[in-house]
Amino acid sequence: MQWARDEFEGLFQLPAESVNRFLGELPEEPLRWEGLVVPGEVRRSLQERPRDWGDCVRWARWHWQLRYHNSIAQLLHDVPPSHDTHLAYVEAAAHLLAHTYRLPSCGDRVATRDVLCHTVLPPFVPKDGRYVPTVEGMEEVEEALEPGQLLELVQELVQWKRELGGGMEAMDPIHYDKDDDLHLSFITAASNLRAENYSIPPADRLTSQRIAGRIVPAIITTTAAVAALACLEVYKLVWRCRDLQCYRNSNLFLSECLLFRIQPLPAPTYRYRGKEWSCWDRLEVRAIGEDGQAMTVRELLAWLQEEHGWTVTKLLRGSTMLYDGEEDEEMQAQQQAQRLSDGVERSAEPQQLELQYVCAGDELEDACPPLLCTLP
Repeated sequence: MQWARDEFEGLFQLPAESVNRFLGELPEEPLRWEGLVVPGEVRRSLQERPRDWGDCVRWARWHWQLRYHNSIAQLLHDVPPSHDTHLAYVEAAAHLLAHTYRLPSCGDRVATRDVLCHTVLPPFVPKDGRYVPTVEGMEEVEEALEPGQLLELVQELVQWKRELGGGMEAMDPIHYDKDDDLHLSFITAASNLRAENYSIPPADRLTSQRIAGRIVPAIITTTAAVAALACLEVYKLVWRCRDLQCYRNSNLFLSECLLFRIQPLPAPTYRYRGKEWSCWDRLEVRAIGEDGQAMTVRELLAWLQEEHGWTVTKLLRGSTMLYDGEEDEEMQAQQQAQRLSDGVERSAEPQQLELQYVCAGDELEDACPPLLCTLP
């Protein structure tokens, strides 16, 4: 299946991207063409450029011959030991090629068969002494172009660019989409033909879609069971149940018909300012000042002192320092006068700020409960 994915990208995505990139960087002046290197993908795209739907069908038929007959016949020669899938491959490949070159395609299967019937392929002749690579992904050796051939090739590319009007890209790269029927038809046909060459059982469209798209099937029964088990725990929270023994962690294995439910471990705790806190604990304050607006930093510091007896020496919102007790008195006065809402984007809904703080005698690394301020 991965081989078919690579085949798809190598035929309908990468060459088109190479052509567009090359034409976009091609100098307009012929004097600058000397020494220009034309990538093999660009050369092949120009040589195989179709002019109409019939050319697309003939190309797809010839490519099928190369991939699933000639290469296998050559392999059998070097290392001795009307089919629906064949037509599906040819049709899908022809449609994709037409899309890549911006040509109108034909959905008439009878017309496609007619083109195939009149397509003449050269007979296969095995090449003696040739080594057939068996490792996928080996790079092809490209033949060097003579200066005259290079000039002719670049001129053809320039003419192609002029035909497009200059503003449009030459080709449309096709990126594989697991939900596109045409893409899936090509992947399914290509992988099944490859499997047929090696006597591997074929796969249906659904299996091909799952593998090629790397889809993890969602089982409705599992989803429903997990949702129900989660809701049971939510009900306990709504009822404000404080007994940890009432709660359960659930592990469900439908394939083995097993359900394990165990009591969860207590939340990790830490001590701060002589009191034990857990990761669920926090300090919450309605940050509304005496004037009905958002609290000032001075009012928040006073609240922490009155409610908890904490003398805050540093107060931060993210990376913004709201208050620093080590500053001079003038700077401290300016910091204490600012409101907690300063610098915060306005919203119609109440906003919550999470602030960090350091109290006198604390170290920066000390864990402390988060401070949540609800703004008006």
